[in-house]
Amino acid sequence: MLVGANALIVDFDFHPQTPEGRAENISAGAAAPIVIADDVFVGMDALVMKWGIGEGAVVGAGSVVTQDVPPRTAKRCALSSPA
Repeated sequence: MLVGANALIVDFDFHPQTPEGRAENISAGAAAPIVIADDVFVGMDALVMKWGIGEGAVVGAGSVVTQDVPPRTAKRCALSSPA
């Protein structure tokens, strides 16, 4: 795996996803495993959160990974359009 500068890989979303959950306890985020296969490239300033990245996949610079990335695919997005 090769990771670019300032990329973040986090297994915790820091806060609940629903408005009700945030109102109840803003610090009660959920953790989940991250599985990153062989020969993966994560570009600079990318954010990988609680999802898997398949073998040979590329996550482009500045991407926000919000779902599994299949093997041998490339994902590139703006922050408003998650991968």
